[in-house]
Amino acid sequence: MKGYLSERGIKYEAYDVSADARAREELQNRYGRLATPTIVIGDEVFVGFRENRDKIEERLREGN
Repeated sequence: MKGYLSERGIKYEAYDVSADARAREELQNRYGRLATPTIVIGDEVFVGFRENRDKIEERLREGN
């Protein structure tokens, strides 16, 4: 996921929920689950990259 975004020059924020308790708690509280990767684009939430790649690419093309 990080490589995909970096290769395309897309800015992102990454949180390591395995090492950051605060990030883990926020993920759980905001989205109701602890699944990674959780990708948030605008107001849309995608859990998993491979299975949502087409939707994610479409959303990125739209520019949020």
